[in-house]
Amino acid sequence: MNHPQAPDTTARRRTDLVRPPLASGTRTSPKSSGRAVPGTEWMDREYAFHQMLHPRTVGVRPDPGRCLMLRRCANLRQQLASLRAKGRVPRVCLYALTTTPEAEPPVRSLEEARAFAVRKGWQVGSEQVFVDHTGPTHPDHRPGWARVQRQLQSGFADGVVALTQATITPHHDEYDQQLRWCADRYVFIALVHPEIAAVRP
Repeated sequence: MNHPQAPDTTARRRTDLVRPPLASGTRTSPKSSGRAVPGTEWMDREYAFHQMLHPRTVGVRPDPGRCLMLRRCANLRQQLASLRAKGRVPRVCLYALTTTPEAEPPVRSLEEARAFAVRKGWQVGSEQVFVDHTGPTHPDHRPGWARVQRQLQSGFADGVVALTQATITPHHDEYDQQLRWCADRYVFIALVHPEIAAVRP
């Protein structure tokens, strides 16, 4: 006696394992039960490739010095472009530090800052040189830097040239405040030696 055969479910099981391909420019979100997110499939590929190369990498914190440098340079380019459009040559102050209030002016630092400005084609007035000693670290507590700010705010100068970031302040938060102050008044800070030594100004 022939027994009735059970229906063949192999083909159906295989069919269930095969999903139709998604439309071009879509990806499947793992939490969306197959719903497609348009235009982001490249993110999945790049993330998978990055995880393959760096399986233990969770995230890299941006270097604060580089972020500040990029912000300063962006403002510098913007202000120089604005001055060129007006047919004006940038006028700059020079700013440097001495070791003590009684010390001689930092001639070498000022000469290097002046040479930098001359190479850029900027004007430096004879009365546009300001010096502080290295005591107070916050720029707001330095009389020389206060005079620089008055020159910038009153329109007698378009920017200030210093040797390094540490000449203005070694602290990132204080330096960030000075960059914002300058950007808000459409003036700039230029450094002979940029915040990141590997990058040329």
